[in-house]
Amino acid sequence: MEIHHLTVEARQWAVKELAHRAGASQEFIDSWQIESRDGKTVVFPDASCRSKQISFAQLSKEQWEQLNHAVVKTLRTGWMPAAAPLNASIAEFLLQYCVDTLYPGGFPLFEVQSGSAVYCAFDLPACILFKLCCLEEANSCDHDAHGRFPIASSRAFREGYLDRPIVDEYGLAFQQALDFLLPSWRPVKRRLRVKLSHDVDDVGRAPRLWPEHLPHDAKSLIRTAWMAMPCRLRSAIQETTQNRSPFRTLATLVNCNTEFDLVRALAHLSVEHQLDSSFYWKASPVTCYDSGYDPRSRPVRSVISEVRKLGCENGVHPGYDTYLCPQKLQEEVEIVRSATGECALGGRQHYLRWCPQTWTDWESVGLAYDSSVGFADHIGFRSGTCVPYHPWFFAENRVAKLLEVPLVVMDTTLTETAHMNLTVQQSIVAIKNCVEKCRAVGGVFTFLCHNTSIHNQQFLDLYEQVLTLLSGSERFDWRNA
Repeated sequence: MEIHHLTVEARQWAVKELAHRAGASQEFIDSWQIESRDGKTVVFPDASCRSKQISFAQLSKEQWEQLNHAVVKTLRTGWMPAAAPLNASIAEFLLQYCVDTLYPGGFPLFEVQSGSAVYCAFDLPACILFKLCCLEEANSCDHDAHGRFPIASSRAFREGYLDRPIVDEYGLAFQQALDFLLPSWRPVKRRLRVKLSHDVDDVGRAPRLWPEHLPHDAKSLIRTAWMAMPCRLRSAIQETTQNRSPFRTLATLVNCNTEFDLVRALAHLSVEHQLDSSFYWKASPVTCYDSGYDPRSRPVRSVISEVRKLGCENGVHPGYDTYLCPQKLQEEVEIVRSATGECALGGRQHYLRWCPQTWTDWESVGLAYDSSVGFADHIGFRSGTCVPYHPWFFAENRVAKLLEVPLVVMDTTLTETAHMNLTVQQSIVAIKNCVEKCRAVGGVFTFLCHNTSIHNQQFLDLYEQVLTLLSGSERFDWRNA
């Protein structure tokens, strides 16, 4: 997707996202004038005094060409020297989509141009648009085995700042500029909010008691053979293998209701820690990547009702083959709507099979929010933010109705050998770091725990430590975002 300029509306959207992260109330932002003129984007935050302004440079035609051909750099800039930094832990700001090499490291992001004007020498609105809308991914031809944008192609990962919500940090710098211009202004207090969610990939098959490399057909044969045994024979095996492995585990966990019990356990754990959870249900057919259950079946609907009574949310987890296939997406969403009785649904793509086009597909089938924007291989801030936002649709020059709630941490990302391969203690340290980054910018810490993950006692211990860390935190309510 080549972009040769930004419309006035797109720039206004970016400035408002920046202002929101600076702690400006919606009422205050609505009173501003934002203009694009003479090669600058100019913000007038005080309607009674137009001399008070914050202006941003705009990319030239030549610079846009460089961006479209991936001739970009990550520049490091500093706090405005006229005031003390608002967060001492942020030594510098990182601008990911820059083509200008004139500025040395530490050059201020905002500087006082006169007594009543502040200037940003960079096209910060363009940087914000590009990062929040994941244009790096939209312009890439790189894909992994699942058709996803590979983390190895991410500039933030390659350059070591995936663990920073860089767009939200710009908000702190912008607050500093507003504080300078409007000393009597007071920002909205930043507060950490938490959203726990659970992709219910499986509700009735045996957990992974076989090696991952065992062919799918072989797994099916083992499961089918076990379930086809007469009940008396299965009971005999259970009694005679109580102290032997792996038969003891198989006999204990193969029961088709086990995964239901894990859903219930997750819901109760949330309530016990004064939190809540969202459960994303599937309606996909059986594939190599989907277990294939019907959420309209009586057992599933019973559990859906139980978690709702506990104050938890039910949402949708579209299957593997719904990626870039709106028709299949629509079919599965309608099934989950029927099963849950909910019209307004949010959720997450299976296997995190997501790209910017997914936002358009999700909005077209009437979904309320998405929480797929995170990497499977590494925790962090894929779109540079932990503050939920409505993306900008370039093709239609409008803001999306769909809300994006970025995914920060996924359970399997932490512990699986193919991903970060962390110990429990290392995982806790990494999670605490993410939580503190979210807290500093007033963002939402999102954590995905699959219902099947707590089969593993080691992971259950980790998850309980995470809940203790988050216990009593403010819950994120997407309906009022």
